[in-house]
Amino acid sequence: MSIQKLTYLEPDPIFALKSEFERDTNPQKINLGIGVITNDQGNTYAFESLQNIVVPKNDNYLPIEGDPIFKKRFEDFFLDFADKENITSVQTVGGTHANFLAGRIFQKMGFEKIYFPNPTWSNHPGIFGEAGLEVTKIDYYDSETKKLKTNFLKSVENIADNSLISLDACGHNPTGVDLNSDEIAEIINIAKKKKLIFFIDAAYIGLVNDTLEQDLELVKKLYEAEITFAMAFSFSKNMSLYGQRLGLLTFLNIKNKKEIITSNLEKIIRVTLSNAPRYPSDLATQILGDKTLLEKWQQELKTIRKDMLKMRQQLVYKLNLYNIVTANALVEQKGLFSLFSNLDTKKLKKDYAIYIPKNGRINISGIKPNNLDRLAEAISQSLF
Repeated sequence: MSIQKLTYLEPDPIFALKSEFERDTNPQKINLGIGVITNDQGNTYAFESLQNIVVPKNDNYLPIEGDPIFKKRFEDFFLDFADKENITSVQTVGGTHANFLAGRIFQKMGFEKIYFPNPTWSNHPGIFGEAGLEVTKIDYYDSETKKLKTNFLKSVENIADNSLISLDACGHNPTGVDLNSDEIAEIINIAKKKKLIFFIDAAYIGLVNDTLEQDLELVKKLYEAEITFAMAFSFSKNMSLYGQRLGLLTFLNIKNKKEIITSNLEKIIRVTLSNAPRYPSDLATQILGDKTLLEKWQQELKTIRKDMLKMRQQLVYKLNLYNIVTANALVEQKGLFSLFSNLDTKKLKKDYAIYIPKNGRINISGIKPNNLDRLAEAISQSLF
């Protein structure tokens, strides 16, 4: 064994793009790369509901499974439809850690493979591959129509019984294309026939549809169908706790296996990070436990949703002026992202200082009234 056995690995493309943007001195630069909610000045959005919270200093360790008060308030608010004896949650270091934790315990359960929509979040293959699972893609997004592929449900039907499959709860990353209610019902019928297990990535709850119930429709319907599944939940976007790293991993429909699953999750947490940070869960605990703060936070989420929808509509209008009618589907998409798979992202960066990942994923929150015209013109000149 020696260092010579190692090979150089390319840096993460999203964070590498972020670093490039920060070094760029062009005053007109636009960052549509990393998935961050931004204000009108292009800076990370700061929720007013969190700004005046005073967290008493407490440097003691949390329990390995996380803050019990935080977990209870999370489950009471987001999973009020679930029998608490039929679920178990552990606090994680953001959604990424929740994903990895899920991958490791699924691997311990005997799963060798997980199916993801094609495309999926760029970090999913790395996370679940590192956790010991083979990552396989199933048809999901049609780059021509910018909608769900017509053979998506058929591709799910074609996977083996008892398989592990992943879906986003809402606001699919990177396409913004979600399942509608009828499609959710169909995939649940397929899942029950084939005894599928699900991993649900819930990174954008509160930022996609008009109501929390709509954002959690897939989660609730899976629970009501008595299908076993895990859900990785992140507070990065919906509370702007990117750097604080707050998330949870919840297993649902586990019946009498709660203690077994929790003990295995605790073991993995103990040997990887010991326990999660206290400060961010203290913040979220106060938000979820205070009626006034909770209402204020939800109102802020509503404003963010409305702003993103408005920018979607205006971008489509501006692109239509350049006869780019294929962009019309963006209005039907939801959440933080949309995908322009036919964009010359190198040209956008070189000629316009517009930063977009190579796959053409656009962060809708980065579009503002003061950069909209320039962005639409740049896109019109940069399509393959």
